[in-house]
Amino acid sequence: MLVTGNYPALAAAVRYGTHTDPATAFEAGLDVVLDGIAAGLAPGG
Repeated sequence: MLVTGNYPALAAAVRYGTHTDPATAFEAGLDVVLDGIAAGLAPGG
C-alpha cells in the first residue's frame, strides 16, 4: 500500500514517526478516552 505512492502522508508517518513504549502509548490513549467520557458527562455534553 505504501509503495503505490497514493498515501504520501501515511508513508512519511511510518518512515519518520517515533515509537513510544507501550506504557506511554496506553496512558496517552486512556487520557483521550477519559477526556471524551468527561466531556460527554459534562452539562450540555
